[in-house]
Amino acid sequence: MHLLQQRPELADTGMYAVVAQVALEDAPIRNTRRYAAEPVLLAGQAIAAGDGLLLLLAAAQLPFGAGAHACPGERIAMRIAATALEALQPLDRWFGPVRGWRPLPNARIPPFLTPAGAAAWSA
Repeated sequence: MHLLQQRPELADTGMYAVVAQVALEDAPIRNTRRYAAEPVLLAGQAIAAGDGLLLLLAAAQLPFGAGAHACPGERIAMRIAATALEALQPLDRWFGPVRGWRPLPNARIPPFLTPAGAAAWSA
């Protein structure tokens, strides 16, 4: 929704294309951590068993990985997100403007202000 607020012309491309564009430009999961199972030399750096590595995913523009590490659920996840957005049309009924970003270490999640006149999310 945040991307659509900034670039409304994307709405004409269809929600699946919008979700794909968001995944590339503003992926919600920005990084992940991995831990060495055994000592390893990585790019000339010695990594001890148990050491943690911070892997930046957003910089690579591969929000679902690639090659042997590609997410097998990429198409399903994108279709679920696109279908949910299609069901919530018109989106501005549910989502107001973004008011910054939640302070999460691995994710970039925008909290939206509730639009005037919108029903409360909780029942």
